Amino acid sequence: MKSIIKFLIKITAGHLYKSHKGSNALDLYDQTVIFAPFRCKVVKTYDTGGTNSVWYQSVEKVLTPLGWYYVTFRCAHMDTSKFKQLGIVIGKVFEQFDACYYAGNGGTKDKHCHIEFGLGKMKGSGWLNTGYTAFNLPVKKIDTEFGSRPVYECVFLDQGVKVIQCDDYQNSYTWKYLEDEKKMEFKNGYQELAYLKQKIHLYKQSGKEELALIALPWGQVQDITKFVLPGYKIICITNANYFGMQTDNGYLGRCQGYGADARTIGKGETGFTGDDKPFMDLVVLKDGTVKAGDFNSWDYPIEEVLIGTSPAGVQLLNGKDVNKYSPACGYAKVTTPNTQTLLIKNSDGTFSLATVEGKLSLLQCRDFVKQYGCTEMSGQDSGGSSQMVVNGEKMHYTTGRKIPVCLAIVEKIEDEPEEPVTPPTDDKDLKINELIQEVAKLNKTVEEANALVDSVNKQLVDEIKQNELLNEKIERAKKDLA
Repeated sequence: MKSIIKFLIKITAGHLYKSHKGSNALDLYDQTVIFAPFRCKVVKTYDTGGTNSVWYQSVEKVLTPLGWYYVTFRCAHMDTSKFKQLGIVIGKVFEQFDACYYAGNGGTKDKHCHIEFGLGKMKGSGWLNTGYTAFNLPVKKIDTEFGSRPVYECVFLDQGVKVIQCDDYQNSYTWKYLEDEKKMEFKNGYQELAYLKQKIHLYKQSGKEELALIALPWGQVQDITKFVLPGYKIICITNANYFGMQTDNGYLGRCQGYGADARTIGKGETGFTGDDKPFMDLVVLKDGTVKAGDFNSWDYPIEEVLIGTSPAGVQLLNGKDVNKYSPACGYAKVTTPNTQTLLIKNSDGTFSLATVEGKLSLLQCRDFVKQYGCTEMSGQDSGGSSQMVVNGEKMHYTTGRKIPVCLAIVEKIEDEPEEPVTPPTDDKDLKINELIQEVAKLNKTVEEANALVDSVNKQLVDEIKQNELLNEKIERAKKDLA
């Protein structure tokens, strides 16, 4: 459900008015009726001084210009007769676009409706002092989980709704219309975003870029910056699968891509010892289709698959909210805020990789990607493993933990066009031409081998340096003990 205002807004006093300072409140002049912007329930009333204030809270998260949130709003100054007519009591539910409040003269001489919004559920008494005073009274603001917010951050305006400003209203608001919401999408390439005040690093695939999974041989781990894929340029790379998914009896999670074709053993298969699989399966087929569930090892062989992985959870699939998770990870991986690594499918069929540098639950991550029209989202290994490197630059690299498997956005390195070969005129020319072509192929093979040797040498040099540092620490420890 979207948070929507459908009625004309005639504002006489904005958030800068003396009795509104610090509260983000508006006064709606001669507003005969206020229609509920979403399905909401009454969570508090306050009638001291005849103001007949009412706090309303959405019954579920709603889509706002800032994303998916519970939203709370407060209205004041309704006449007591209207208050009774609406049957206002705590717990009463109003459907979206129901008349839920009327402008009036309750506690004021000028007929109007005082209205203010906050993101999240109501906290405590429902309001706080702003530190300002007006008319010898303290100015208060709504108190919610994520605080008082300007109205334009909490609701969309329906198409055709007009905002009329007059008197003390100063129009510094950037109102969002429903058509703006429809245009929200990730831009191509790298971008830094924020949701619930948490930093998110995201890279969206475009052009000739491809989604890939790169796996090391079983038991090996290395720094994310050391991963290579011959014949491809790695543009963006993140961590992927969990550790420890292989046993003597078989593989307990799915890992398919470059360097791996491991698939979960299932009930009835050799080596299966329990009724539940420790890890669930997710595959991206070569046509871009995403499948997730509890698969057998013979389901989705490598010939059909672009990548295969075992995520902690899948919370968005085929554009619908789902709540799938790996038993080995536990449901707490879904609900507990943490750093995260996400695999996302965009509405245009491309994929994005993202890491949350702050702390969000996978349910909150789903709310984040849904506002951009995404159709699929899964959470990979999280916590200290979450990291992202873009074109060699460490965008999110908190711990530098060595990892066994990575997800990546890559681009194939195009071979330089070969010079046209002049057709041979006799047997001698033909043999010379064949030899030239063989030498060219050998040179190319040598270049590729040298590149691989350079990569291995670089890793060996790094390991030697680490050993030297370790030896130095040991020697210092020996001296300290002596």
